[in-house]
Amino acid sequence: MRRTLIAVLAVLASTGPAGATTITVELEDTRAVTPKGQTAQGVKLYTAYAANAVTLTGIVLADNGQPAAGVTVNLSTVVHAGDAPVPLYDVVTAADGTISRSFVPDSSITILAAVTAVPSIPGVAAADAIPIVLGVAPNIELTTPRTQRGQPYRIRGFMDIPQPRTAGRITLRRRSPTGTRYVTIASQRTDAGGRFKFAVTHRRSGLYRYQILFVPTDPDLWIRSRFDLGVRFTKR
Repeated sequence: MRRTLIAVLAVLASTGPAGATTITVELEDTRAVTPKGQTAQGVKLYTAYAANAVTLTGIVLADNGQPAAGVTVNLSTVVHAGDAPVPLYDVVTAADGTISRSFVPDSSITILAAVTAVPSIPGVAAADAIPIVLGVAPNIELTTPRTQRGQPYRIRGFMDIPQPRTAGRITLRRRSPTGTRYVTIASQRTDAGGRFKFAVTHRRSGLYRYQILFVPTDPDLWIRSRFDLGVRFTKR
C-alpha cells in the first residue's frame, strides 16, 4: 500500500537522536480506523472507510524527555510521492505534551507532523515525526434484498467516495457451488452517484459466493475495498 511514498518519506523523516525534541503520532484504533502494522522503518499503517472521522493523537517530548506544553505542531498531508505537503491543521500541545485532532480525510494520505524551534520553551527544537500512512477505501453497501425469487438474481448497491465514476471500477467475481476459485464475470464504472448494478444467472442449485470489488484507478488516492456476498439458489 503506497510503497513508493512510504519509502521516500521514511528516509527523509525521523524522530531524531536521543536527547533531541521528539514527536510521536498515531491514529486512534476505532470502528472507523484499523491499524495494519508498520514498515521496517517504523512507518505506521492504517486503513479507514471514506466519510468517517479519524482522530490523530500524539505527544511532544523536550530534549530532557519531559512532555512539552504549549508547543505548536504543524500537521500536513501528502498524497503522491514528489507532491509538496499540504497544510492540514496546527495543533498546540496540552499541559501533558499531548495533541489530539479529529478530521475526515477525503482520500488516502500520508500524515506528517513537525515542530519548529520554540525559543521561549527551553529544550524544544525543530523536530519531525516519522510519517503515518492512512489508506482510505469506499464503503460498499447493497440496496437489493439478499433473498430474491426467480432469475436473474440482481445485485445493486453503491459506494460513498467523491467522484465515484472516475475513481475506479466495480468488479464482480463469483465462485460456483462446485468451483475452487473466484472468476471475474463483470466489471463496470458506477454512475455519478456511486451506484452500480449487476444481473446474474444461476444454473445449478447450491451456494454461490460473490466478491464485489472496488479497484481504484489511482492506488495512491484510494485503496481496494471488498464486499462478500453468499447466495443460495434452489433449482425448481
